Amino acid sequence: MSNKKFISLLTTPVVLIVLFFGLRFGYINPMIKAIDIHINGGNFITNTNKYVVKVGDKLPMSLGNYVVVPGFSKKPDLSIVTLNNNGVVSIKDNVLIANKEGLATLGILNKNRVLRKVNIMVVNPKITNMEIKLSNQIKYVGDKASIKSFVDIEDYKKLSDGYKLQYSSTNPEILKVENNTIQATGVGECKLISKYARREIQTSFLIYPKVVSLSAKDSYNLEAGQETNIDVQIKTFPINKKSKVTYTVEDKIDENIYDKNIVKRYTDSGLRTIRGVDVTSDGKIKAYRPGRYKLNIKSGDRSYNTSIYVNKPSFENLKIENLQYFTTKKDNKISIELGWDYNERVDNYKVYMKNTDDDKFNFYSNINTSSEKLPKGNRLSQHITLENRDKKSSKYEFYVIGYNNELTTKKSDILTIDMNDKNQYQKLKVSNVKYKISPDNQNIQLSWDKLNKDTYSYRVYYANHDFKDKSYIMLAKNIKNNKVTIKKPVYFDSNDLNYDFYIVGISKKGQISDFSNPLAYKR
Repeated sequence: MSNKKFISLLTTPVVLIVLFFGLRFGYINPMIKAIDIHINGGNFITNTNKYVVKVGDKLPMSLGNYVVVPGFSKKPDLSIVTLNNNGVVSIKDNVLIANKEGLATLGILNKNRVLRKVNIMVVNPKITNMEIKLSNQIKYVGDKASIKSFVDIEDYKKLSDGYKLQYSSTNPEILKVENNTIQATGVGECKLISKYARREIQTSFLIYPKVVSLSAKDSYNLEAGQETNIDVQIKTFPINKKSKVTYTVEDKIDENIYDKNIVKRYTDSGLRTIRGVDVTSDGKIKAYRPGRYKLNIKSGDRSYNTSIYVNKPSFENLKIENLQYFTTKKDNKISIELGWDYNERVDNYKVYMKNTDDDKFNFYSNINTSSEKLPKGNRLSQHITLENRDKKSSKYEFYVIGYNNELTTKKSDILTIDMNDKNQYQKLKVSNVKYKISPDNQNIQLSWDKLNKDTYSYRVYYANHDFKDKSYIMLAKNIKNNKVTIKKPVYFDSNDLNYDFYIVGISKKGQISDFSNPLAYKR
């Protein structure tokens, strides 16, 4: 065997042993494969071969899953460093910090050797819009929601997801902020501040107490014309805090159970929108039309339904309505036509009067309607003649009470008539009366100019102008506005009848104006 072969056989194991221990204990650098700098949150742009990050970013970095060859070698002590000293970026605990706009280069350093480089471009795109959205509404104490932010930027759109807003509350006792979650903790007004750098948006919140329970009576019974207050029991958190209550009479109802509150009907006052009940903001119910109505009571996020039963008024609660008059003077006498609304439940009406100098009212007359036909226009009247004597006051007062056997109604409002009144209102005439027929030929729409500020209501009459002795027939009464829609009587289309419309006004004192000029009805 030659000397060379002998030396080779002798040294080869020694070399292998030295290499093994050198690699195993890190004295010799192993081969490293698949090593690279990974920046979590950065955007790598292939055509420029750069990572693009924005000013203010703090992005964790890693070297990926690199491979050491041979596998038994000690892992090298690798670090990521900046290869230039321009202050664009800095590194702390393997976190890349983007300080200002510019270019920078990072490298993977193994002892004094740079294994890999990566270029960084730090940008500061202009923010064009910032918005936040909550996962659910924040309105009551205890409500909780997560916040999601949306940022629009002018350039480098892919970076928009990296904008993380900082959130704070102007009053943590009302609105508490933890990371990306807010919770209402108290009652009052507060703002959520959502901020990025020097730009911020403010979102206002008005926090109400949480309504723990809400209840009322299951039903209320009223007569038409009566009022009552809804008594509501509320428990809140925080305890004894006030919570606003709203009351709504529902019209979206099961009509097999409830009546519609708002309906349109032809009445003595023409076509009107009529309510069954009305409710004020403080819970006072006023009943108008018999039926059963659904009332919804709401406070906070709680609601409660109750029924309002409205019955016809008892006879004792009926009231004689719309006592009005027209006077004619001659010498020292005054002739009064006193009128009021007829009620089908009343058989007898008694008229009482007194001079304002007298102490008490005296019975004047009795009108029996039990055997009579329904009066035209549903109005009754009584003619009274007065003469001013004994230097008594010129003023007289009247009221009317209805009777049915032993039962009596409430008395009407007291009507005062002054014999010395010059009756200027009675000389007034409604003007500019117009009418039109509906397209379906079912109703007549009348309008006119308002008489004056003292006018309380109006009436509509018609008469056949072919008759020498005109008989004025009432079509509508107690009209509160200067227009009305009435159902057209079928006989208005008769060829042998010629009708005129007339309007009169009623003052707040109950005095009746003169008839308007006739308006001819043309078929």
